[in-house]
Amino acid sequence: MSTPLVPITENTFILPLNGNLTDERFEKITETVISSINISRADYLILDLSGLGTFNENTLSSLTTFSSVQEAVKSFQKN
Repeated sequence: MSTPLVPITENTFILPLNGNLTDERFEKITETVISSINISRADYLILDLSGLGTFNENTLSSLTTFSSVQEAVKSFQKN
């Protein structure tokens, strides 16, 4: 299952998450997010969680990683 990163403005993307968020799928999504943020220099990432099939502690841990990833990429881009 692919997860598109949809631009809604020049510096804002929305990431709709559907189904179950497995570790393997999370890795692929993270790669997509990092690549897209690097290319677009996006400032904001909106997570649409309305389609998630399950929501547990592992899911929550994975989702909080997106914030850290975005901060790290933005910090790297400034240097």
